[in-house]
Amino acid sequence: MKADVAQLAEQSLRKGKVVSSILTIGSKYGIIICIMKNWSTDINKLRKNKDKFTVWKLEQLINFGLGKEKIKKKELKKYWNVINIDPARKKFLFLFL
Repeated sequence: MKADVAQLAEQSLRKGKVVSSILTIGSKYGIIICIMKNWSTDINKLRKNKDKFTVWKLEQLINFGLGKEKIKKKELKKYWNVINIDPARKKFLFLFL
């Protein structure tokens, strides 16, 4: 049952049907699978405006984790005054700029 839910969630994410939630599936062995996507944002609509999409993506990466992606320093500097992130994170990131 749990494996079916995880598989269904993964397939939906690949097809772009699920756009934020955190799905956590546990077992008696303590295995946890977390999948994070954003429900409240229409990414296809947002992509039409490059600047807004870039700001949104930077905020998502900073606030919810990078996964395998990396933040481009040039983009972070460009949108530094526009991004809306936690002040403590902003101070920490500033050390790298």
